[in-house]
Amino acid sequence: MKKLFILIFSLLLILTFTSCSNYKKEKKTEPPKLEQPDQSNPPIVKDTTFMDPTKKIYAVMIDNISVARPQSGISKADIIYEALAEGGIPRLMAVFNSSYPEKVGPIRSARPYFVYIAKEMNAHYVHVGGSDEALKEIKNLGLKDYSAMFMTNPFFIDKKRSAPHNTYISLKDLSTINMYSSGTFNIPFNFSGSFRDGNTKKIVIPYNKSYVVEYRYDTTNNHYYRFVNGKPFVDREDGSQLYADNVIIQYAKHTVLDKVGRLRIDIIGKGKAEFFINKEHIKGYWQRDGINGMTKFYDENGKEIKFYPGKTWVQIVPDSTEIEVD
Repeated sequence: MKKLFILIFSLLLILTFTSCSNYKKEKKTEPPKLEQPDQSNPPIVKDTTFMDPTKKIYAVMIDNISVARPQSGISKADIIYEALAEGGIPRLMAVFNSSYPEKVGPIRSARPYFVYIAKEMNAHYVHVGGSDEALKEIKNLGLKDYSAMFMTNPFFIDKKRSAPHNTYISLKDLSTINMYSSGTFNIPFNFSGSFRDGNTKKIVIPYNKSYVVEYRYDTTNNHYYRFVNGKPFVDREDGSQLYADNVIIQYAKHTVLDKVGRLRIDIIGKGKAEFFINKEHIKGYWQRDGINGMTKFYDENGKEIKFYPGKTWVQIVPDSTEIEVD
């Protein structure tokens, strides 16, 4: 009887030990791996925040003659203004706030109407010299001024380009230079609008026979991609094609001032405007009350336009220009 009890007790110990061993093995077993999502084509997510008035704003004059294209760093700009200069060659002023690229350019000279735009933002103005009138206005208006005529670093020469299309700047380095007190910066747009839909697929802006700007809407990325003379307008540094979420056509009176072809563009006052916010087309007007005022944009009923918080191009054109909308 005693032997039988010992035998049964031993069997119970063996069964208990086996059960515990199996339990421990189960605890150590790796959990099954979850299937990872395909990241080869991630969904497009548009920014919901745009520009910060507590950060420095740089307004940079950009060369736009054919030999200066493609330009560097301008795909990182938040706002870009385009207007004619002498000889019928448009010039750009790129506004940077969200990021400060290491290479931006080619940098070119100032013109008074661009100076007035930089003034309304209280921007740090970056250029290489300028017309006599522009330089006078920079001083009179007290702009925070950085000119390659009077300083070297962070300006530099790109040896792969020929003068005068070879001056560049590192905005990353410039942002660390504290020549001026920060002050306050102004964003001259109401970036509080939501995504809007419409049916405008193409905008054609003929500055002249030699220079035609075009925006084509891409429904995949929900952007207006920019073309010049039928070719994609790209950034030299990363090869990306520039685009807009908001396109503003600002009509203004243009007057030729001299034999060189310098212009006066009346951007103080009031004039017709057209707005393309995503695919929606809105007609209205712009208004700026004095040199110390800010440009405001309104629809035909006098209601201020609310722009989508994204890349914005302002096309300043002669008031006789006829654009094509499809």
